[in-house]
Amino acid sequence: MASISSTSCISQREIPSKMWFTKEELDQPYDVTLVVRDGELRAYGKVLSGASPFFEKLLNSNMKESKEGVVRLEIFTDSVMRNTLEFIYTGNVQILDEDDARDLVVIADYLLLKNLKTPATQTLLKELNTSNCTSIFHLADEYHCEELLCKTKIFILANFRALFSAKREDVLQMSKEELAIFISSDELHVNAEEDVFSIILAWINHDKNNRRSHFPELFHQVRLVYVSRDFLCSDVVTNELVKNNEDCLELAKGAIDLIDSVMSLTIDTLDRKPRKCLDSSAIVAYKTEGKYLFYFPREDRWYKKEPIYLQSDDGIFFCRNKMYGTRREPSNASYSRKLRIFCYNPHSCRWKFLSPLNDGLVLEKLFVYNDEMYALFLRHKGPPVTDILWPARCSIVIFKYKVDSNSWEDVLFTEGLACRRYYCVVPSENFVYFIGGTETWGGGPQRDVYRYDLCKKKWDQPADIQAARQKQLWGAAANGKIYIAGWTKNEMKPGQDELLCEVHNETTNEWHFIRSFSVGLKAFLGLIAVDGEVYVLGYYRPSVTGLLRVQCYDPESDEWKLKIEISIPWDERAQRQFKICDTMKVFQRSLSSSPFTPFSTQDTSQTRQTHHRKDKRKCSIV
Repeated sequence: MASISSTSCISQREIPSKMWFTKEELDQPYDVTLVVRDGELRAYGKVLSGASPFFEKLLNSNMKESKEGVVRLEIFTDSVMRNTLEFIYTGNVQILDEDDARDLVVIADYLLLKNLKTPATQTLLKELNTSNCTSIFHLADEYHCEELLCKTKIFILANFRALFSAKREDVLQMSKEELAIFISSDELHVNAEEDVFSIILAWINHDKNNRRSHFPELFHQVRLVYVSRDFLCSDVVTNELVKNNEDCLELAKGAIDLIDSVMSLTIDTLDRKPRKCLDSSAIVAYKTEGKYLFYFPREDRWYKKEPIYLQSDDGIFFCRNKMYGTRREPSNASYSRKLRIFCYNPHSCRWKFLSPLNDGLVLEKLFVYNDEMYALFLRHKGPPVTDILWPARCSIVIFKYKVDSNSWEDVLFTEGLACRRYYCVVPSENFVYFIGGTETWGGGPQRDVYRYDLCKKKWDQPADIQAARQKQLWGAAANGKIYIAGWTKNEMKPGQDELLCEVHNETTNEWHFIRSFSVGLKAFLGLIAVDGEVYVLGYYRPSVTGLLRVQCYDPESDEWKLKIEISIPWDERAQRQFKICDTMKVFQRSLSSSPFTPFSTQDTSQTRQTHHRKDKRKCSIV
């Protein structure tokens, strides 16, 4: 890229061969003088008009500047104007530091050079830190840099606690509107919700006489039910600003009452959710004895939850942080059992049945899509006399559970998948995938894949998987990719099964094999996605070590990397004992409360004894 000379104009010899304008245009004599703070520059009027609506209006009218050929821009320096002309002529600009980038944002906004803001914005984003983020935020807001404003806001939210510690004055100098933007966001990063209250007090006390009237509005942004009860009693309700406002005091006391009400306090029942930084994604392993094991990838640690004694025929799964299970009860139809789905409240140790479904439904899969619960059934048209008649006598139907009305809505009816069973259902961001499966009339495992868009209500058929699986197939979705794992016959070693893993790229519509993980056939518990990463849970050499492993897939190295392993006694019933559930969110403070305790290998020795000492009175029906 050519540099700018120290002369009073940009020489034609310094213009690179790659130009935005034709050589004929640049061969014309200079006809415009730009007067800046510390000098003058000569330029082409036609080139300036073609690049900037500001110059186009100024130089192609009856205005004074057009007649005299002089444009006065004393608010800008010679240096920033040279950079601007370089960009107008070549489409490139050399930005040496943050100050250059700030100046270019200002002049680009003034001269309506939208494209010049792009390289200036990229430079500022590279230089973004806790020392300059608030001033860059103000710059982006004032000069209408939407991308810079959005990404700077994200940076401030992600580093708010560090910003308050390192550049406290910058936070205290924010306007009430700016502070409200940040403390109202789910993305605000703090160590605890108590920090938000403390930051508000610091901001008010910085100019108490003028700011105290803003306290009630800002106080409403504190998510009080996620503040500890001790802090509410000792620091919040006793605070002068809270006590002197009846509405604020009522909010604080109401939060204390809600925290004390164990029966009603579940995150899903609250109007406001915790900040995302205070939520932890967990993989939940449920044992039939009633014990829950929670693995938190952020901490790389296992926790256990006090036993909850209930039985589910299909395991436990989560939707909107509520716990669901299923039971099958005798039905009027001799060939079917009525499916009942129940919801469990772990805080009150109570569960209730959801609205019942019609007879003649055989549950195939329960799954969650876009934070909504769906149930996929085979609907019988009559008793399935033989497997051969199965396709003719049943169809596939998907129901969506409507929480508000405790009812089910029929959202899909198709016979396209009715000729097979045991396919793998994988909800992704855009689709629900139905992968593989076995033909119900005695055929072998299948390779074809179907997917359904529940929003557009449209089917399509992406590429087939590369290898049909003879055993059960597991799947998970993360970052626009579908991961599957399952066993097939090993042709090189008759009588043995081979574990194969594949990944599907939704953009290219291709499947390819990836490396397998170290889990045995009978010891594989599940494949699950958490926060954009794919994990596998299972026993490693179960008959020898009894080690329950968590492995995470690394796409760059194509390896399943060991995260953690714990010792839990293994027996042949382990795959039935453990039910791998979907992920759930757990409020971090609850990890230190009584229901959650760090897992210790000493706990496992008492597993069987605990199973025989169940207190069934802890579970009641409401």
